[in-house]
Amino acid sequence: MMEGWGGREYQNGRRLVCFVREQSLSRVTINIQKHESCNGHEEKPYVVISCIQLPDRDGFWVTSFDIVRLAEYILDIPLNTDMKNRARRNMASVDYTTLPRIARQAGKKDSFYTVMDFGEPKPRSIEKSLKVYKWNVLHVCLSKILYRFVCLARFFLVRIDLTTRV
Repeated sequence: MMEGWGGREYQNGRRLVCFVREQSLSRVTINIQKHESCNGHEEKPYVVISCIQLPDRDGFWVTSFDIVRLAEYILDIPLNTDMKNRARRNMASVDYTTLPRIARQAGKKDSFYTVMDFGEPKPRSIEKSLKVYKWNVLHVCLSKILYRFVCLARFFLVRIDLTTRV
C-alpha cells in the first residue's frame, strides 16, 4: 500500500485501503486492497482505513483510531469505550508518534491538521492529539490487540491471515 501512489493520492496525502473479512469456521482471512479495487465487494461488508503521508514526517502512517476500528471489524464485535482503551494500551509498546494539537498557522502544512482535514472515512474521532503508527507496523499493532482479545475469550479461537491483493 506504500507503493504506486497516483497523483491524486499524493496531493491528498492519503490512500484509502479496503479490508475485506472472510470467515470459514474458525479461520478469518483479511484481504487488503486499494479502495477503488474494492468495488466488487458490495455484497460483503468491508472497512476502509487511511494510509497517510504526512507533510512534515517521512514514511506512511496510520492512526490509532483506524487501527482500533480495523481490529473491531476483524473481531466482528463492537468494542465499548473500555475495550477500545484496552486496545490502545496494548499498542503502547509499539513505537508511535504523537501529533499534538497546536494553533493552525496560515500557509503552513502541519501533520495534525492534515489528518483533521480528511473527509470520510475520517481517520480520527475527536479533535485532540493523535497517535500515529508507521504503516509497516500495522500488523504488529493488530497482533497485540487481537492476541489479547482472543486470549480473553478463550472459546474464541481465530486464525488471522492478512493477505494483499492488488
